[in-house]
Amino acid sequence: MKRTLPALLLFALTGCTWELAEDRYFAKPSAQNATAKAGHKTIWSDKHQILGYVEIQTSTLAGSKDQHTDWFVKDVDNNLVGFITEKGQTYRFKRSSPETDHIGNYTINDGIRNLLQISSSFELAPTRIED
Repeated sequence: MKRTLPALLLFALTGCTWELAEDRYFAKPSAQNATAKAGHKTIWSDKHQILGYVEIQTSTLAGSKDQHTDWFVKDVDNNLVGFITEKGQTYRFKRSSPETDHIGNYTINDGIRNLLQISSSFELAPTRIED
């Protein structure tokens, strides 16, 4: 299950279309029985430099009130580095592969810090078009 969760999440991402609305992105998953929403944050250093981006995706299965949220972490060049589940399970994508390595269980900020190898403090702020 640990290895299939990242693959399922990546599969779900590839079937989505995006529309910009009110500073949030809404995803329309290819699965008929699920809905998803996504938002973006920019990771800023304490020296006001962009360190990367986080895409936050929340999905709900039809007929269920349970939501599942994942944080997808991208580097400054917008390359997908890894993701963090709502339980703090942090995964790094292997180079040129959809496979992942579980690197640990962290808070969201510590997961971002580990995935991007950030040693200084940082701030998450809503992504602006000019970012």
